[in-house]
Amino acid sequence: MLKGAGADSSPKVVPDQKDVTHHQPQESKTQLLNDSKPIAPQTEQQKKPLVSIQLDGEILQKTLSNITDSYQKFQDQSLIQRLGEVLKGILGKFIDNFWTQPAWLVASVSAVLFIIIYVAADDNSLIGEILQSVDALSMVVALILFIKEAPDRRKQFHYQAWSTVDAAHGVKVSYARVLALQDLNEDGVSLRGVDAIGAELVAINLSRANLSETKLSEADLSNANLSHANLNNANLSQAKLSGANLSDANLSFARLSQVNLSSANLSGANLICAGLE
Repeated sequence: MLKGAGADSSPKVVPDQKDVTHHQPQESKTQLLNDSKPIAPQTEQQKKPLVSIQLDGEILQKTLSNITDSYQKFQDQSLIQRLGEVLKGILGKFIDNFWTQPAWLVASVSAVLFIIIYVAADDNSLIGEILQSVDALSMVVALILFIKEAPDRRKQFHYQAWSTVDAAHGVKVSYARVLALQDLNEDGVSLRGVDAIGAELVAINLSRANLSETKLSEADLSNANLSHANLNNANLSQAKLSGANLSDANLSFARLSQVNLSSANLSGANLICAGLE
């Protein structure tokens, strides 16, 4: 009985609450620290998109400004091109009217414009001094008439050249005919159908001339320059073409019977259906 009473009566030691809490494992503290740490990085990650958006906005603004500048430059260039086309059209119409109008009308308009400039110009200016130093009115009118009558003078020259060629018909030697034919060819006049049978045309320069259907039989064309000439259907029978330059000439359907072609240059010449009997 004493043993049992002694056992029951022994006091139970209750551990102190502070000691219990003091000896808790440190895993809970570490876990709390780990849970609290990601809060700061989240705020930094939230700030990064804002910076990228700002950078993208600056790039977009620069791109838009570049596009605007390019469009402005394109507009300026297109405006200059349109103005150039308009001025070119006005100048073309002015030139066309200048050549189509009669000489008296052009001279009258020029005189009126000169008077207006003379009255409006300052006496001390360069234009005023030039206009006062000479009889400018007569000089301007004479210059305008000279330019206006240039086509008429050219036609008159062509008439005289053709008259020389016609007058030498049947004449074997005529230096005036040679010069007239060369001058007509230089002015781009067609020599189609020219009749120069038996004519002496030695060393004549008729390069790129239109000599189609011409009558040059028995003509002396030695050392002549007929390169790129059109001699289609021309009659050259018994002609002398020794040493002549016929390179790239069109001799299709030409009559070349008994022609002297010694030392002639026929490189690139068209001899389709040419008569070479």
